[in-house]
Amino acid sequence: MKTFSWTQLKTRGDIVQPRDEHTAVLDETSASMVIFGGFQGGERVNEVAFYNLKTNVWQKVRYADGALLPCARSGHSAVAH
Repeated sequence: MKTFSWTQLKTRGDIVQPRDEHTAVLDETSASMVIFGGFQGGERVNEVAFYNLKTNVWQKVRYADGALLPCARSGHSAVAH
């Protein structure tokens, strides 16, 4: 905020595609940002991914076969509790 400039970070891990209208919440315990849903390539998605703020590593959540998944959504809100 002091310089009012952006810096592009070099991240590692899973490739998380750009999206909009997703939610992002901070998990202070694990120093991670959790993102869910949004529009990706014009389609709604129900993907969940974690970004570790200390290590700059992305990790997608992988669901077990047959797991009950949330529906794809965008323009929603989320709260970490």
